[in-house]
This record gives sequence, C-alpha cells and structure tokens, in this order.
Amino acid sequence: MKNKLLFLLTTAVVILMFGFNANAGVVSVAAGTGCVEASKVALEGAFSIGYKSTFETIGTSVKVTFELLDTDKAGVVAFLRKEGDVASLEVPMSVVSGNIYTYTLTGQTPGAIIKYGVKFAFAGGLAVTRFVSYEVGTDCASTNDILVPTGFTATVGAITSSSVEIVLNAVDASGTVLYNVSYGAVNKSTTSDSGVQKSFLMTALTPNTDYNFSVSVKDLVGNAAANNPILLSAKTTVSTNTECTGTASDAQQGTFSVGYKYDFQTIGTDVKITFELLDTDKSGIVAFLWKQTPFGEQAMSNVSGKIYTKTITGQTVGSTISYAVKFAFAGGQAVTKYFSYVVGNTCTLGVETSSQLKQSFYPNPVKNKFYMQLLDDKNKIIITDMLGRKIVEEVVNSSNALDMSAFKTGIYLLKVENSYGIQNVKIIKE
Repeated sequence: MKNKLLFLLTTAVVILMFGFNANAGVVSVAAGTGCVEASKVALEGAFSIGYKSTFETIGTSVKVTFELLDTDKAGVVAFLRKEGDVASLEVPMSVVSGNIYTYTLTGQTPGAIIKYGVKFAFAGGLAVTRFVSYEVGTDCASTNDILVPTGFTATVGAITSSSVEIVLNAVDASGTVLYNVSYGAVNKSTTSDSGVQKSFLMTALTPNTDYNFSVSVKDLVGNAAANNPILLSAKTTVSTNTECTGTASDAQQGTFSVGYKYDFQTIGTDVKITFELLDTDKSGIVAFLWKQTPFGEQAMSNVSGKIYTKTITGQTVGSTISYAVKFAFAGGQAVTKYFSYVVGNTCTLGVETSSQLKQSFYPNPVKNKFYMQLLDDKNKIIITDMLGRKIVEEVVNSSNALDMSAFKTGIYLLKVENSYGIQNVKIIKE
C-alpha cells in the first residue's frame, strides 16, 4: 500500500509540473509555445526551399525540432549537431512525420544559451543548416512570426504544348515566401523573395489539354495568406513536336524544372543527335547518350552552353533507333525519355492538307539569308522557337528572303499558309 501511494503521488507531481501527452507518453508544452525560426542558409550543401526550427523547454529538457521544407530530396535522415562540438555530438534524430525530425536534450540549465543545427543526409548528397541559438527556458510565443503574407496574386503566363507559366507575387515581413502549385495529385513548390515577381513553370503537361491549378502561398514558418488558394485554368497548345525535333520535359529518372530540346538529323548513314538542357537551376553539367536496346552509354560533346551532341555512325536508312540523354550535374542527375527515330526521316515538310505543295526553302542550315520560293503572291508566314514563342509573323510575296543573321543559334519552326494549304518547315540556324 505504501509503495502504491508513493507511485500515485509521484505521478501527480509529474503531471502538475509538465503535463501529459496521452498519445506518446511524454511531457509536452501548450500549442504555440517555443521559439520558431525559418531559413535557407546552409553551412554545407544547399537548400532549395529551406528549413524550420523549433526549440521548446520542457522542465530541464529542450525539445529540438527541425523540418526540412525542400521537396526535391528523397531518402532523408537527420542528425543533430552542437556548435563547436560536431565531432563528439552528431546524433540521429527521430522522424515525427514527413520531413519533420526531433530530438530532446536533457539536463539543461535555465538561462543557458545553446546552439544547434541539423545535417540532412539524402540520396545524392547532404545539406547542413546554420546553428540556431536558443536560451533555455525562453518562450517566444509573443515574438514568433505570426504575420501572414499579403498582396498575394497568381496569374497564367506563357503556355506551350507541355508547360504553363504561373506568375506569382506576395509580400511577407520575413523576406521570403513559399508558393505551392497543384493540379490533381501533382504538387510543386518554389520560394521567392518578398515582393519579387516569380515565374514558375508547370512542366510535363499533356498537349491540347485543360488544366485547373490551385495556387497558395505561406512564409517559411507556415503563416498562410488570407486569400489562399487562388484557382487558375489554362489549356496547353497543340504540340508542334516531330520525330526529328521538339521540346519536352518528361523524365524517366530525376526531374526537369523546365525541360530540354531534342534533334535527330540523318547525314548519309550517320545520325547526329543533339540535346539542349533548358533548366537554369543545374550546373556542372555533363551529358551521356543512352541507347535503349541493347543498353549502352556514350559521352556527348558540348557544343556551347547546355547543348550536347553525338553522331552515331553506320546506320541503316529506314531502321528505327531509340535514344535518351542522361544529364549529370552537381547534386544529382535527370534522364530524358527515350525518343524513337527512323533513320533518313527529315521531317522538313509537314503538309497539313491534301495539296502537294512544291515550294522551296534554302539554305538549310542557314547563317544569314533564308530564301523562300512560294506559290502565292500573298503568303502568311509564322516563325516560332522551340518553346513556342512567336519570332516572326507577316505576309510575304512569292519570292522572299528572310534575314536570319540576328537569330540565335538553334532550331526554329516555319509555318507557311496560303491558298494551296499549310506547310511546316524546320529551320536550323547556325
């Protein structure tokens, strides 16, 4: 009986001092207490979005919680680091849910200043937070950031056959905002400086398809804008891709933030394969050509910028080949889908009517003047780049010379429309 009374008395004292969490069987603090901060500063590696830290004093213990906000990292594990004592104190943290990790420091002295950070290790690398300073016993409930983002706007920008641009803006006192754009089961996030317009591409979309996007914003601490979410609708354009050339963003490994261009060109019995990476968030790039069957990998040569090429020799005209490209870069890799190509296919004349148009276009490739011998006295021509952006739109006569000397090196699509029908021509600008 004496032991039982002692147990009940001890239990009552613990509950009065710390409270009781029935779910976990550990002491807890009231919601909203503790000191919360957010940042994307990295001592090692880099954070694409950032992280949030929370320090809570529970008796003589401090519960440290870090949440990784990045959505581009997989296989994450977390280790707590003490400033100035990394070698002797790097301990694994427990996962709460998702990318939220916690560790409780026991035997702390009220009023003492402690500094801790976290090493997040993941597939392909690691990133280390800055050391966050906390005074044991401090409750920052009255000073934590509770201001929500304001002035939140979201509109539809440029549209292609495989992408929709979402133009974003919001203001927050913390200086950084986190946007989330979703459709169906797809969710993508990005950050931006407060008050700075952000262009965000939703890629790998299906051509000629209606999409409904839900767009929201919050600061890194988690305060959400009052007008969340903004709903947007957009329809992708009809694809102008051909077997020979086009733009895509599909990935069989990794992801592309924007996408890539592809081009297959038969030269005698050789096929010149060229890929250009359009992503701006990748550096230290090397490219490898993948043959689908039997599998093989060959290094590609850099032409300029992020354009890579490889010529495969001794091909049979009329046979079908299938290739993809692996782009390796600092922190990971992304692999395009496989593209099938019939050796000898030029894809230069894509007649969209039953008329057999006999019009001439030369030279191709072109450096300066591009000549067109057309069938009508009045012909509507439209030239677009591989992202679908219109470069030229005008009406020309039957004999015309287009000055392309100022055009950037790359591939363009020419559409000619007259009373005889519609004809599409791929132009290669050297």
